[in-house]
Amino acid sequence: MIREANCKDLLIINELVKELDNHQINLKDPFTYYYIYYEDKEIKGFISYAIIYDRCELNYILIKPEYRKQGIASKLMEYIINDCLNHNCYNITLEVNENNKEAISLYSKYGFKKVAVRKNYYGKNNGILMERVLEDK
Repeated sequence: MIREANCKDLLIINELVKELDNHQINLKDPFTYYYIYYEDKEIKGFISYAIIYDRCELNYILIKPEYRKQGIASKLMEYIINDCLNHNCYNITLEVNENNKEAISLYSKYGFKKVAVRKNYYGKNNGILMERVLEDK
């Protein structure tokens, strides 16, 4: 099940984020949405994205390692796409490390295309900017 994250979820969310960087999640950002995927009273993953006017940027989609490859990321991707359609968003953009082949495969499965490369964005690794256009304007 997917539900909006609350303050009680922050510890687990920040543990997941710590795998990637030292950023701390703040649920008070008015433009950013945080949703968790949970089953059996356990948080198994979460998604964070910002909607500003008619555009969306995916910040994080993280699944606990022991629950990967179970379709949870796909369910979260479907959730964000539907939410963006409901908000009349034009597109969804994201950045991904060029070495994160599993994430790139997931995004490609949902219609995201590579639109730019940010050299050395992740230290020695490039960042790939991907976009999915939701509607033509």
